[in-house]
Amino acid sequence: MKFNLSALAPSTRNLLSFLFKLIIIYSILDFSFYSYVGLVDPKGSYDLSSTIIGKYNLIEAITTATIYPVSWLLNIFGYSTYLYNNVVGIRDFGGIKIMFPCLGIKMWIAFFSLIAAYPTKQNWKVISIFIIFGIAVIHFFNIVRMFLLALTNRYYGSDDLHDKIFQRHHDVFNLVVGAVVLMMFYIWVRQFNKISFSS
Repeated sequence: MKFNLSALAPSTRNLLSFLFKLIIIYSILDFSFYSYVGLVDPKGSYDLSSTIIGKYNLIEAITTATIYPVSWLLNIFGYSTYLYNNVVGIRDFGGIKIMFPCLGIKMWIAFFSLIAAYPTKQNWKVISIFIIFGIAVIHFFNIVRMFLLALTNRYYGSDDLHDKIFQRHHDVFNLVVGAVVLMMFYIWVRQFNKISFSS
């Protein structure tokens, strides 16, 4: 039996087109991200950390843009903090080590893919501004997460609750920020809608 795409309702074609673009964009960005991480990792098989790629290391820049705001927030609340490489913590207590999977970049990619795949009437400037805004919101939530983890180390470092929080915080973060991403996407669709998926 031959599948005829043109026989589908316009709303179905629009939805399939959106989903196809979404999968392609997400896959390309996800693959590119992990390839980049592998290239700038000094322990990797193709270490390019000593080249210009490593000199302007995006992962280190995002890590720095996470650690310093966390330290700043803790200082505002009256805690004395310490920073060491990619570790931030409250003095005299254990710190939290921020690795690249903790940076929320997968959520950045998901948000970017949703906005880029959805057709709108807007030009690239409006799209870029909205994407930057969305990534900033995701980054803010990640900073709050790290701030709360540092406080968990301070007050529950020796409790069972500490281990439970650290085991589950990625899942909670993904659920909360996933909901925020979907809400921002909904706002984008409602405000800048070009196509309809309904009949």
